[in-house]
Amino acid sequence: MIIRILILICLFQSVGYSQSEYIKYYEITETAAYKKKKEEYQSAIFLYKKAFLLAEPRGSDHLELASCYIKLGAYNESLEQIKMSIELGIPKRYIERLKYSNEGNDEFEKLWIKIEEIYPELRRQFYSSIDIETFNELQIIKNSDQEIREYLMSKEGFFEDSTLISYAKTIDSLNLEKVLKIIERTGQWPGSKSFGDAESGSYYVLLHYNVEHFKDATKNEKLYNHILATAKKGVELGELTPFQFAYWIDYHIKTKEGKQLYGVPSYKKWAKIPFKDVENIDKRRMEIGLPSLETLYKRENKELPDWYKK
Repeated sequence: MIIRILILICLFQSVGYSQSEYIKYYEITETAAYKKKKEEYQSAIFLYKKAFLLAEPRGSDHLELASCYIKLGAYNESLEQIKMSIELGIPKRYIERLKYSNEGNDEFEKLWIKIEEIYPELRRQFYSSIDIETFNELQIIKNSDQEIREYLMSKEGFFEDSTLISYAKTIDSLNLEKVLKIIERTGQWPGSKSFGDAESGSYYVLLHYNVEHFKDATKNEKLYNHILATAKKGVELGELTPFQFAYWIDYHIKTKEGKQLYGVPSYKKWAKIPFKDVENIDKRRMEIGLPSLETLYKRENKELPDWYKK
């Protein structure tokens, strides 16, 4: 297994990838999400539609657009976007979030009745359009990851219990092997475009990747770089969001070195965590479709830190 993966790594390293239209797509949808947060729904709708012309829309963005239409009382338009989100693998539990935020809205209740009517058939169509075997594999990975963590976090003194920690690492290592096999079989990151909500299985593997998975430091570094290249390519293909990718990288580097590379608000007091390679922060962020730190600070009306100004 390891030999086959190392051969695949060499193939990945020999290919030069061009930047995908998804990078621009992410920039626009990120701004659209900000407009939505500011309750500027017409502007958000315009931006989502603009992004959809650049690349195949992600199911989650169809759902975000639907929520904007609901805020403006455009329920027919909202239903069309929800239909498309279901066809692309958005599960009912995600759509139910709209229900919770529109309680007491009689017009939305009518919309919800229609959603419940169309959901089973559209979900069936989604299943028929994907590699269902891999979908099920990813669901099993997700469930095993979450089951062990729910169990461990319920135990008092978990972080001092070496036996439980060792068990968690075993589960994580097995799940990593499974995702590596999926990558070997499919040739790309198993993400949301290909597998809808099952993509969280592979993402949990990213988050819980540990340098101790493989005792051989050289092999571990090669495998890490392989996963890094595959996940980054997944961003360019719309399988993984820039935030997911940056969150994983910063989580990994923070654990290992106490620093961050991208600066995503993924930790308490994240802005106080020192950056690695400060000079190229915005370049790194924009390469994967994240806005500059200056943009983020200005949106929140916050003063830029001195180290950034310099």
